[in-house]
Amino acid sequence: MSNQLAKAATRYTVWSNGKTRTGTARDILEFIHESAREDSVIHTLSVEQYADALIENASYHFPDGVVPELLTSRHFPSRFDEALEYLSLMPASGVRILSRKD
Repeated sequence: MSNQLAKAATRYTVWSNGKTRTGTARDILEFIHESAREDSVIHTLSVEQYADALIENASYHFPDGVVPELLTSRHFPSRFDEALEYLSLMPASGVRILSRKD
């Protein structure tokens, strides 16, 4: 019988809208989702759909339509982690990852 504990989710500290936020990738994406203007596309999506859209449409947000290899070559523990990492590196995004704690 194994007593292995499930690995805890990575916790991020991000800079967003002039403030720092700490939480899991999903927590931070939920905060961004809830803070979005009611007339924005982000607000009309679920958090899961928002994460998927960030990943699927990433090429539109990078110069020359190319997602940096440092993102495409990495393995992410969840789609929320992947979406947050993509968002933080999008030039027009106001979200920046300050730290990660596994």
